Amino acid sequence: METTGFGPATPFVQGSAVVGEQQGRYLRERQEAYLRGVGDVAKSRNRTPFSGMIVPALYAKENGMLLAYLDDSGELGIVLFATVIVPDRRWLPLLDAWIDYRRWLRSNFGFPMFKGRRRRVPVELHATDFATGAGDWRGLKVNQQARMRALRVGLRLIGRYANVFAVAWVPSRPMSQSYVRFHESPAIDCWRTVLERLATYSTSSANGAPVLALLDQGYGDQFTRVLRKMRRYHRVGSLYGGTHTAPAPMLIDDPILRNSKENAFIQMADLCAYAALRELRPVGVASNLWGELGAGVVRAVNKYQPKQPPGIKLLPP
Repeated sequence: METTGFGPATPFVQGSAVVGEQQGRYLRERQEAYLRGVGDVAKSRNRTPFSGMIVPALYAKENGMLLAYLDDSGELGIVLFATVIVPDRRWLPLLDAWIDYRRWLRSNFGFPMFKGRRRRVPVELHATDFATGAGDWRGLKVNQQARMRALRVGLRLIGRYANVFAVAWVPSRPMSQSYVRFHESPAIDCWRTVLERLATYSTSSANGAPVLALLDQGYGDQFTRVLRKMRRYHRVGSLYGGTHTAPAPMLIDDPILRNSKENAFIQMADLCAYAALRELRPVGVASNLWGELGAGVVRAVNKYQPKQPPGIKLLPP
């Protein structure tokens, strides 16, 4: 028998509605603890702590470090990088909520968290597998509609705890003469623009907090070269013409490469990258996914390009 929807165990509650006085008290305690910066107050795994969770304004200025997790996607010449920005104070609450989400997938759909008996290997979440039923979804009697609804739940969770934006190279867009001078490759151009937006985010929304970039394995040394140069010297275009100097000293250390199979935050970035790609190229039920991130989308990355999807910077500019 196929699973076609959600039962009472669904972790997403529309809006901020909370069912039951006990659950409401629990959520209020969690939010008060979060605002005090001490993290979660309850560790019971029988609850879904991100149900109805109301995270304070995502643009609130915070002290500490910003962890930026990136993953890529693309098709038909489109090269896209999605970035999930997690302030250090939200890192553990988001991880706990993500583990609860994975347990919810296991209990409701049979999607495993680990595989292997002698050596437990984490099962990686791939956004495309939600749409196609491939990977570890194969063999589970879960239809596409239910899988896509589960994907939307994960995106809503990410949008509550983190900030997200994307940069995409679209080959059909014209390239100006001035841009040709700085163009290297679609991937390098996207990476450079991501770093520019991270530097701006740090300055305008996080009191100049240091930023540490973490990427999926497979990216070359060129990414490190670009970041090292930008930390010391960089020029950006001006809305009024010309360029001006804008080094980014808040970009600390070299990009850290992580195996996406073992890093939940890179998997979150994978889900966001797929959502951004489908915002540019909607396909059937895999459409209108980007909007599920809600207030987590960093609209400032392309606020001067109102015709572009909010929070997705398109290149060439």
